[in-house]
Amino acid sequence: MSLYILSQRGIFEGSAFGFLYELENLLVRTCDAHLLIPRGNALTQWLHQQQVSRTLTKKVMQNTVGLYDSLKITLAHDKSPNVLLVFCLNPPQLNMLTAIPDWRKQFDIVAAYVVDAWDLQTYPAQVYDLDHLFVPVVESVAELNQVFQVPVSLLPFGADVVTYGSNTQDRPIDIMSFGRNPVEFHRQLSQTLNHPDSNRVYYRHPGLEGNWLPRSSCYEGRPDHELRMLFHRMIQRSKIVLAFDPLYQTDQIYESQKVNSRPWKFSHSVLSLRWFEGCAAGSVILGKRPTTSLFDQLMGWEDSAIELPNNEREWLSFTLDLLADTTRLKAIHQRNYQESLAHHDWRYRMRDVFNVLNLDIPAGLANELSQIIRLLPETAVNPP
Repeated sequence: MSLYILSQRGIFEGSAFGFLYELENLLVRTCDAHLLIPRGNALTQWLHQQQVSRTLTKKVMQNTVGLYDSLKITLAHDKSPNVLLVFCLNPPQLNMLTAIPDWRKQFDIVAAYVVDAWDLQTYPAQVYDLDHLFVPVVESVAELNQVFQVPVSLLPFGADVVTYGSNTQDRPIDIMSFGRNPVEFHRQLSQTLNHPDSNRVYYRHPGLEGNWLPRSSCYEGRPDHELRMLFHRMIQRSKIVLAFDPLYQTDQIYESQKVNSRPWKFSHSVLSLRWFEGCAAGSVILGKRPTTSLFDQLMGWEDSAIELPNNEREWLSFTLDLLADTTRLKAIHQRNYQESLAHHDWRYRMRDVFNVLNLDIPAGLANELSQIIRLLPETAVNPP
């Protein structure tokens, strides 16, 4: 097998994409994958520099000469399959397949992983020519399969537990938040824990506005990469991380620090990335857990998530009491990390992708999977 990864790092720069670029890098290292990085063509870049609206630019370019420079690639022509994997945050990004001339004819197998998978109206025509579509929302699998008539499989989120996981008890940050969180709770925590007389710390991790067509196609060293590295360090040192089901009805505070009233419509409860990365870092997850059945299937262990009371006026006192229960916190730090290492590393997820596609597991990936088993304690339950 010759594996190729079609990456958006030359098209999008921003906080939301960091985990996908890390996952791509993992496949490059463990599977000897070749990274393909489309770039906007000269006209697309010029229109962008002239501050022509992104929506108008895309509409004009997609209907004329296309958005991207054509990628010139040389594929192996032996008996092993040429496989292309595409990682997308949302369905319209599948359009970057057009950067590869005759992409469907060139590759034996083409599969995509689409994160925000539920909006059927936004999928481009390329979806019909995929060999397989992977999505992290279990409720969307049957519907997508029926509409697009392509094989669709559930691929839950994961975390690079080997690289960024932690079971340290040295956690000077009491509470960390990022992404969507109730704004009033954020204000209470900030005013109380970060008051000059407080001996505690509340940290709100900043986001980076998404940037279309960044100047550099190299992820490493860019602002979004630097911020992502800071994120990993801070979450490893946090006792508690906040996480809320996206369907939870409340005003939200977003990465931009602006307060909005539910600007996005979620069709389903989602067991999102923050649950996996928070647990991998050994943090206690506090908030409102997802109502999807996937939560109990994947995170059914003790204290995998701690639910805030229904009465929001009790949230602050509940949180302060939890912070005072050091014995419980220490047990959760250890348990969340070990369960994540045993079941939710991205290496397991990628192994599942290769199995679904009936492909051999690359030697480098198999080696790192065996190393994970050695890291697990003897008490680990049902290691994969």
